[in-house]
Amino acid sequence: MLWAENIPPRTMPNDAAGTNSSEPSVIEKMREGVGKVTEKVGQMFKEDGSVGHQFTPDGKAGGTAQEVGGPFDKEGSVGHKFTTDGGIGGTVEKAAETVEDKGQDMQKRAQQNQGKEQTHDPSTRKL
Repeated sequence: MLWAENIPPRTMPNDAAGTNSSEPSVIEKMREGVGKVTEKVGQMFKEDGSVGHQFTPDGKAGGTAQEVGGPFDKEGSVGHKFTTDGGIGGTVEKAAETVEDKGQDMQKRAQQNQGKEQTHDPSTRKL
């Protein structure tokens, strides 16, 4: 038997748990903030985002590849892989969408949990 199994669950202090239903907890505020940042990172790497755009034919990297042409052209054997339909670009686009969705989910979860009392049960802690 672990020592933690003998300790009953306890409620976190009001300032951390945010037991006032109109006031979100510190944890939920952090979760919402992390969700916003995560969503923005996902958006940055999408085709129309600040990073992803650089790999399109109009961006710096993609534009240079277009100028070189041949296999580096957006329809060439190498360049095609960097489009949203290609293996590399498509994978990045899907990953960016997944990250963006996770950020939105995190924000929703934080908003749903606002006002709910948080408990701390040491017996559930994994060692």
